[in-house]
Amino acid sequence: MNAILDNTHQGAHTPVFVWPAERASIDRQFIDVGYTHQFTDDWSLSTNFTFNGQDFFFPINQSPTIASFESDGWLFEVNSSLKVSDELSVIVGGTIERVSGVIDLGAANKYHVNRKSMYMQADYVITEWLKLVGGFQLNIPEVTDPKLSPRAGVIANFSDNWGIKLLYGEAFRMAAGGALFLDTPFYIGNKNIEPETIKTTDAQIFYQSPRFNMALTYYQSNAEDIHGRESVAGLIGVTTEVNEGSIESNGIEFESKMRLNESWDFEGSLSYQVNEDYLGRNDAMLSPNLMAKLGVNWKPSPGYHIGLFNSYFGESGQVEKFFPNVDMVNPPANAYDLLTLNVNIDLVETLGWRMFPESSFSLYIDNLLDENIYQPEINTKVVNTLPSYSGIAFYLGFEFKL
Repeated sequence: MNAILDNTHQGAHTPVFVWPAERASIDRQFIDVGYTHQFTDDWSLSTNFTFNGQDFFFPINQSPTIASFESDGWLFEVNSSLKVSDELSVIVGGTIERVSGVIDLGAANKYHVNRKSMYMQADYVITEWLKLVGGFQLNIPEVTDPKLSPRAGVIANFSDNWGIKLLYGEAFRMAAGGALFLDTPFYIGNKNIEPETIKTTDAQIFYQSPRFNMALTYYQSNAEDIHGRESVAGLIGVTTEVNEGSIESNGIEFESKMRLNESWDFEGSLSYQVNEDYLGRNDAMLSPNLMAKLGVNWKPSPGYHIGLFNSYFGESGQVEKFFPNVDMVNPPANAYDLLTLNVNIDLVETLGWRMFPESSFSLYIDNLLDENIYQPEINTKVVNTLPSYSGIAFYLGFEFKL
């Protein structure tokens, strides 16, 4: 995949080192290969290999030098699923990851980091209406101490339709390679930065039937050691990655799906959240408080499937409230509707095409209303917002299986 970026939204007062070129080229590569072997009906083994590459090139202003950020990352995962008995099921697995790159701003700066993890989860059915879930993930970074992330849950079905879930889990995010090892005139990496962690508690009541499902969920999350940037003492215009503090979020979400008949079904959700950071500031995440989704699926005849979905995102937080020195050069992060249309046609069922046993044609239209979508700029904290989504986009696809 290749993309071209420009410098028109960065503002007149943006320092040249923030985006040192009018145009830049990005090339990305993706590979994913997986294999699953079923030893018995109760025991399987899965492996997966993923590769992600990115080459980012741009000319340095008033210089013939071509600067580049090249990064490669691969991840190998293996896990085994075993049903020990009718009551107990266990999943055990692990990952090995390597991230490497070259940052060249006139002088090459190479880096690499290795990461490992192992995990286990067990489900135990106490009675036909009560199930317990427990597990952990042990993350082993190369540059900081290992982190253990536990998880636990209780799922109770009081009848064929009604039930509740009580879940607790912790998650973990390590810094990117550039945040650890980058060493440039405008940014210095921090090898000792601690990973971000988040602890979340969910409480849900749900109803399910063949034609109607709904769920009401309350959640509370604490994110700690959040990554941010601050100026390096004594160096003008130079920043580094630091752990800034914590944010607590509380929210509620309602979701529902209804099937009218074989041709029509509807689904939607409504969520509202508030958050507060360690300094007592509200809406510190600069994300919308209110979000809503509504969609309809229509199958007018065998082989045809049409889906129309709209996602509403409320107004984002005001970046100037937290960073009063930003340049107000772009439109604010107003509320918007993201409408999409998806059409899928089964060529075998509709046209009797027997060249392939399974083949289909698809049309996907993204941002059907051609909204101009801006989000708060929280990276460099130089301008208020940046464009975050393309205008209306059309995607045609053809899929077949041999």
